[in-house]
Amino acid sequence: MTRRVPKRPELVYENKPGGRAVIEYRDAVGAEPRRVVMRTNKQAMRGPVLPAKSDTLRIACVGDSHTFGYGVADGETWPAHLRDLWRDSGEAVEVINAGVNAYNTLQEVIWYERRVAALKPDVVVLQYFMNDTVVRGAGGGDSHQDLLVEWSHPRRGGGIGWLRRRWQTLDLVLDGIFRRRSLRHYADVRTVLHSPDSPGWQEVRAALRRLRDRCRRDGIAFYVALYPYLVEEGDGLRSDKAFTTVAAFCESEGIECLDTTAALIAAGGASLRISAQDYHGNGEAHRAFAKAVFDWFRPLLGR
Repeated sequence: MTRRVPKRPELVYENKPGGRAVIEYRDAVGAEPRRVVMRTNKQAMRGPVLPAKSDTLRIACVGDSHTFGYGVADGETWPAHLRDLWRDSGEAVEVINAGVNAYNTLQEVIWYERRVAALKPDVVVLQYFMNDTVVRGAGGGDSHQDLLVEWSHPRRGGGIGWLRRRWQTLDLVLDGIFRRRSLRHYADVRTVLHSPDSPGWQEVRAALRRLRDRCRRDGIAFYVALYPYLVEEGDGLRSDKAFTTVAAFCESEGIECLDTTAALIAAGGASLRISAQDYHGNGEAHRAFAKAVFDWFRPLLGR
């Protein structure tokens, strides 16, 4: 689905035009797998090829795997749901799914400048996720490893791996520990990366300002929508602390920002993950996110 970009080391990789990938999920041991096919068009975006720009409102959705729609079918991504919601309201619209799996905010901005801006959008929505502060090439943000995560990892070898292969009860117990603990650890590390002196958070702030200024110069409406981490913590989700920081920054910089956490909790919260082992949202999560974005920025556009 992606290809290396040797002349643009900041990007590392980009969507491959005409790409295709297939993943399978099993909801339980012995269950039939769910097979998901993901494709990119010849413009290296997910969804239909866009025609030449006309007077039709054109919305570019920029983001990572949560925008691309990792783990969901072509028509289940939030940009696809956003397009359907807009059309159901009686107004013509074109929506670009410009998501790229595993991009951080800086890569998303460079991708916009390199590929998306040429499609002449009228509106840009940048979807933000809490791992956007991870600087590529800086260790992935997991330098503070959790020993329980390390010891219960399903691919761990040595004596523990040998025991797991021969003792099913131990394997099941360690698998449960890994699934619960690794999801919490992932959020904890990335929350720390939103501290004021974090290089990743500094990079994010500079990238958001860069895209804000580019959109202002080009006469394009710019919005940031926060996609929550679908792992519970108390009455909220584990992305809440990080999102408080991001929302405060956007407010101080005059960037319209929406935290969709409440909308996704109301829609099902952690139950909206595509599987117990994966933090990505399923089709219903994408639908809820799109509805929250639609209800929020449509009045801001005067529609």
